[in-house]
Amino acid sequence: MHIIEKALLDAYDGWTQLSNGERNRLIRCPECGDSEKLDHGHLSITRSYPFLYKCFRCNWSGAVNADFLKTFGVEITPELEEALKENRASVRATAGEHAANHARNIQNIVRGLSSQMTVPKILDSDRSSEKIEYVLRRFNANFTNEELGKFGVIPDLRRFWKVNRIASLPRKKEELSVIADDYVAFSDSGCNGLICRNIREEELLGRYQEVRFRKGKERLYCFKERLDLKETKLKLILAEGIFDLIGIWNKFPRVREGCILAACLGKSPSKVIDFFTDLGFLDQSITIFADNDVEDARILRDIRELEYPEILGYKVTIARNSIGHDFGVPADQIKLITKRVNQRFR
Repeated sequence: MHIIEKALLDAYDGWTQLSNGERNRLIRCPECGDSEKLDHGHLSITRSYPFLYKCFRCNWSGAVNADFLKTFGVEITPELEEALKENRASVRATAGEHAANHARNIQNIVRGLSSQMTVPKILDSDRSSEKIEYVLRRFNANFTNEELGKFGVIPDLRRFWKVNRIASLPRKKEELSVIADDYVAFSDSGCNGLICRNIREEELLGRYQEVRFRKGKERLYCFKERLDLKETKLKLILAEGIFDLIGIWNKFPRVREGCILAACLGKSPSKVIDFFTDLGFLDQSITIFADNDVEDARILRDIRELEYPEILGYKVTIARNSIGHDFGVPADQIKLITKRVNQRFR
């Protein structure tokens, strides 16, 4: 056990009664007095470098230092003082690493720049295909070829395979034939694979199918809207699926300005937020357009799984469609209701 963690453990009798995770411990917050329930605590403290703390109740947060330890009656020994110096260096190094990643990797989120795959442009002749007609009908919108390209739409999978000289794929030939005929495909943002949506009423192989090109590569679907990539502040719009994002983009032209729209694709929101944090976006304003069967508490619990929440600055708004289940519908079937969470770190 690290000397900083041991010092707190020795000083705080209630520590072991509360949550003891692999990366964080929860204790009661002395700053706000915490919950009336004595077995509940909201002050999260990391268990390794960088040692950070954050109260999810009153937003008291920062790097563990001598003043913080003295709050719990910890005596600062020379050994502990040396460990706290190392902690300050670790905090600076972590923030510096994220900033360096921003400068080095930020362009990777732009579709195709780092891709070895070519996504063919939407042709005028494609607009008569049932795949494009399905997308336009789904949203009751006449998207331009450029807008469909922004969404990564691939109406003709066989042409895509030919352009990229893909001789074989890790799927049965008959399954690929069904996908090519009955699914509209969307390229993920690094073109590590395709996410395919069934356009038929019958289930076929299922509503969604994936075709992967690179094993082990993180799946991400996003597109940006007039975003200054030199900025380290990020306005991030999150939704569950691709059609939700397209519906949001179609309905809210003012909301989408200067932001990145990203789909969780079955993952926790924290996984997507961590991805952009690793690119160097340390200050994030996040709007989560949630399906109506997903509770606020579950969303917030997912966000608290962030790898380094205590060095981030972010605020969260949860939005829902009061008319329908989600946002993957025409604009006239969306009525927005929002709830500001305002759990802002730092």
